[in-house]
Amino acid sequence: MSLPFTAKDHDVRIARDGWVYYVRGVKRSEPLDGGIGFGDGSLFGVAIWLLCGLAGRLLWRFQKSWKVGVVRFVDDDRVMPTSVVHEEKLASGVRPSARIAELVSAFESGSFDPTAS
Repeated sequence: MSLPFTAKDHDVRIARDGWVYYVRGVKRSEPLDGGIGFGDGSLFGVAIWLLCGLAGRLLWRFQKSWKVGVVRFVDDDRVMPTSVVHEEKLASGVRPSARIAELVSAFESGSFDPTAS
């Protein structure tokens, strides 16, 4: 499966019942699902994409706050749209690892199954 983002060390991948879930932690300036929405291929779209990438890197470097969430994909070889099934912001300076572990536990108890969301 091709992902629209690069999974980080603290991200957790879980496959269940035809779905793939990622419990992720990203800086607040980053989208959980990896997209920025300027993929139309036009010169303007490419220029905006490059500027957003540069601005995003600068923001990431200086940003101290994180958000965590659960992103869901269809488990097959096609690139499918993602669905953010849960998202929350952490307090400034709080690392995402502990909250990711809590969300994985909630996932294992059935909280993020397609019939539950």
